[in-house]
Amino acid sequence: MKKVITILLIIIIAVLLIRPAVAESRWTDKQAQAHEIALLAREMGLPESDPIIVRAQEIWEAEQRQFIIDRDIIATVIYNEAWAGCTDRHRELVAAVIMNRVKSDKFPNTVYDVVAQKGQYLLGYANGDPCYTPPLEVREECQEIAARALMGEIDCPDNVLYQAEFKQGSGVYEVGNTNYSTTYFCYG
Repeated sequence: MKKVITILLIIIIAVLLIRPAVAESRWTDKQAQAHEIALLAREMGLPESDPIIVRAQEIWEAEQRQFIIDRDIIATVIYNEAWAGCTDRHRELVAAVIMNRVKSDKFPNTVYDVVAQKGQYLLGYANGDPCYTPPLEVREECQEIAARALMGEIDCPDNVLYQAEFKQGSGVYEVGNTNYSTTYFCYG
């Protein structure tokens, strides 16, 4: 029994340290890891009630809930910052800047904290204020762009950290033009 537990712990550590080669579509890295752990435990004959499988399911579900919260916050920012008159690329870059900030040590490390940070976006975007929520007819499109940003599927360098109607940072990456404004996406 001790040998089985040791082997199981080695497998769990390996799965956590080595990113799965193929993750299920729309699964985060943590979800893919939790799924792999549960599969390995099942292959070893452990019952569904085993604490390892139960914990893997809890991790997967918590990650799914957080993904939905983050997706909806980013979708709200996309709608409010880049919907009217903006291109899909402009919308993608708005989402990418948020995710780049989450990954950067210059900004908070959660979507909520990046969006709620003073002087950046409106707090109402992060808090789900209904007056900022995308209307049903565009919500799914905003959520799709947000989901792609969360999954790292938008082409944008990690050091593009700023978006504003003026140039900032260390240079301009791309410019988004509308008939009413110009948005500069800049390197940090």
